[in-house]
Amino acid sequence: MRPPTVFANASGRECERLRGLLRGPGRSMVRAVMVLLSLHGLPPAEISSLLGYDPATVRRWIDRFNAH
Repeated sequence: MRPPTVFANASGRECERLRGLLRGPGRSMVRAVMVLLSLHGLPPAEISSLLGYDPATVRRWIDRFNAH
């Protein structure tokens, strides 16, 4: 039976490549993830830590979502 928690294993280079994808053409998806995480109760500070963005950026995108 598989353990209840599974963690990814990646080198430092692979982590940086993945972080680069968050800032490339997939940025609109990252914004959607920010909003979804917020909808699930995560505070902006925790979301920013998870995604590597400034908390003010996370709050700004959540505010923009709520305004529309």
